[in-house]
Amino acid sequence: MDEDSGAKRRTGRRPKTAESGRTALLRAAMHQFSRKGYDGTSLRAVADEAGVDMALINRLFGSKAGLWSAMIDLAATHESRAAALRAIKDDTGMGVRQRLELFIDVIVDVAIDLPVFPGLLLQEASTPGERMDMLIDRLIGPFGQDAMPLIEDGIRQKVIADVAPSVFFSLLMSSVTLAMAAPHHRRMISTDPVELAEIVKAAAKAIFLR
Repeated sequence: MDEDSGAKRRTGRRPKTAESGRTALLRAAMHQFSRKGYDGTSLRAVADEAGVDMALINRLFGSKAGLWSAMIDLAATHESRAAALRAIKDDTGMGVRQRLELFIDVIVDVAIDLPVFPGLLLQEASTPGERMDMLIDRLIGPFGQDAMPLIEDGIRQKVIADVAPSVFFSLLMSSVTLAMAAPHHRRMISTDPVELAEIVKAAAKAIFLR
């Protein structure tokens, strides 16, 4: 019997391999941190949701900060975000407006499939610091950098108003973040996730594109 399995059996939890325990913890961390923020999330709550012994967090990640950092790295490579970046980069013969519409679609889809994306941005935006810097450097920033050529094309072709591309990206992301992550906004728009997504997509296209 290995140490991890033995510890979990002694606490009455189902045995897990270190790999499956890591995956469960990262998923639970995404859910907890995006809903409650860093300070409001307890390691006990993360471990309980993951169904593992809390000691496994220290063994795998070293600390709460280490768990948070690993969660951001996982979010940065999530398949939904990868699909969004492909939609920005790939030239499939679509016009600029079509590609911008697709870009908006995938931003909303990422917010649904990867709630940590809007949730953490909403949680951390009011408290600038190391965690917000990490969000920008690893998650938000690369997304914006890859989107800049498409946004600039949209401005040149007058599909987007003549504003700074970074301002357009920031306002678009902020609008989607609030609509998809803030509970009071969801209640005002729709409590059904599918309907909410379709409404936000249509509204963003109407507001941000000409």
